[in-house]
Amino acid sequence: MRLDHYQNGGHRLTTPLRRKPDGTFEEIDWDTAIAEVAARLAAVRDAYGGDKIFFYGGGGQGNHLGGAYSGALLRALGARYRSSALVQEKMGAG
Repeated sequence: MRLDHYQNGGHRLTTPLRRKPDGTFEEIDWDTAIAEVAARLAAVRDAYGGDKIFFYGGGGQGNHLGGAYSGALLRALGARYRSSALVQEKMGAG
């Protein structure tokens, strides 16, 4: 019933934001955001090893992209571990 509120609400971000040194945020384009995140993940992998990267995906109904794409990301980084909100939701059912 509230999907429209969350998906299309006026509070929703529509562009990536980067934190500035003073704590405020600036809008940046998607290519810049993706490149910066990729560079930071690669730096962690190179400094500490990919197995130190823990993938935490989304979860909940209608948010299963982590399951579809996390494997490729984990392999690319050499990471081994993943979790999501579904773990907390579904473990009691098991």
